[in-house]
Amino acid sequence: MKKLSEIHDHVHHFGRRAEELFDAAVGLIRSDESFNNVQVTCYLGAFRKRLINAIATDLAIVDASGGGGNRVLTVGGWPGATSIALALASCEVVAVDHPAVLSSATRRAYDKVGVSCVGVDMSELACAGTSIDFGGPYVLVECCECIEHWNFNPTPVCVILLKLLVAEQGILFLSVPNIASLYQRVRLLLGRSIYAEGPSYQQELRMPPGREFERHWREYTKNEVAVLLEIAGAEEVHTWWQFHERGDKSGISRRLYNVAQALWPPGREHIGAMARRVSDGV
Repeated sequence: MKKLSEIHDHVHHFGRRAEELFDAAVGLIRSDESFNNVQVTCYLGAFRKRLINAIATDLAIVDASGGGGNRVLTVGGWPGATSIALALASCEVVAVDHPAVLSSATRRAYDKVGVSCVGVDMSELACAGTSIDFGGPYVLVECCECIEHWNFNPTPVCVILLKLLVAEQGILFLSVPNIASLYQRVRLLLGRSIYAEGPSYQQELRMPPGREFERHWREYTKNEVAVLLEIAGAEEVHTWWQFHERGDKSGISRRLYNVAQALWPPGREHIGAMARRVSDGV
């Protein structure tokens, strides 16, 4: 059985395949006029490299599972590019997301490639005694750029996600924004909040019920991510800092910022983590 650090070291081998799958997934999403709105198009363009890297990481994890199977659970994967890409890679995918974002267009896109989708408000799982059947076990549970949107303790949910893994072989892949990134440090030095400020509260009051998850409520340091996963029951945890150039920002200041991130890993914008379970957690 490969160590998590070894799997992470091999992610770059899956980069070209991940790019092909991402482009195919985007093509499918854009083929539905009701799905291909400005918000979705901008998101897929801006975060193209990050999403491709996530898919490459997913592929490396599934490949490393050996005979563990190809069952995958994605959590909070709007607008669905990674879930669709994994389905196109012949994985059996179950996508879990908040009911407010599982529109009919999203479900149509999933149906085209055989992705099963489940609408769940994750805050319900954080409540004692609440149980939802997600199937399983899975060789991969992916939860990327998701838990920062949760305005509740993520530990109970992480306990559940780890229990859904194939024993020893299954891996939870998690990524979150780095609260100690260079970008956030500069914002604090300038007297700005690292989270959305006043006007967003007014916008939130006008949102339909359930859309409060759209903002970031809590970001994490690399050490906090490791501790969270260990408390949740992971035996082996591997974490790293990461950054990916954005497709919507290419000015001189952004280029200098990218150089700074490359030279100083703790200042990078995102944190990645892999975890395996053994205990039942808290």
